Amino acid sequence: MKHYLYDFAGYNIILFNKINQFFGQEESYILAFANQLGYYWSFPVVFSLIMIYCYFSILSTKDSKKLYEQQITRWSITLITLLASLVIMLIIVSLIKLGYSYKRPFCHDGLENIKIFTSALPGAHCSRSFPSGHTAYVCTILFAMWPMLNLFVRLIGIFLAISIALSRIASGVHFPADIFWSALISLIAVVITRYTIQALMRRLSPRMIKYMKSVF
Repeated sequence: MKHYLYDFAGYNIILFNKINQFFGQEESYILAFANQLGYYWSFPVVFSLIMIYCYFSILSTKDSKKLYEQQITRWSITLITLLASLVIMLIIVSLIKLGYSYKRPFCHDGLENIKIFTSALPGAHCSRSFPSGHTAYVCTILFAMWPMLNLFVRLIGIFLAISIALSRIASGVHFPADIFWSALISLIAVVITRYTIQALMRRLSPRMIKYMKSVF
């Protein structure tokens, strides 16, 4: 099963070599920045930006009571989904890393001449390749926030997610399979969490709206 689901019948290493050699020729500022942005410590900054976006998004509908209350409900669901999904993602990723212990590319016996970004090595345990915590983290945020983002912000989010994913391959610490499965894990976690939160919010909506009105 691993041969097909993780190794992709050999294409996992082939894709890694092509991406790593193409993007890893030198430690570019863009990929190095993307790599740092994918660490969990960036969340306070990211969440602050989300809350600013949320504030002005709700404020823009204040002239219409109906739209105002709808926007409050949607944002309440989105923010709770975001926080809950991140917790679920962290638990799942941590358990999988401990359970499978796949070697990272720079520790893999069958790979030579790998381009490695030294900035990505701190904390990169040799046998914790699968899945990619960076990718799961950024994808969870993007998927959870997706319904509330306009086209411009969505494009920025996609660009950052792709950049972070590529930076992990270019830096020599993750395989394409790690990236693919991390994104899928994030998507499943967000979808299940959102449907659960929506079901709960049907009962709590009036109270939540009253509380959010006091904030905004």
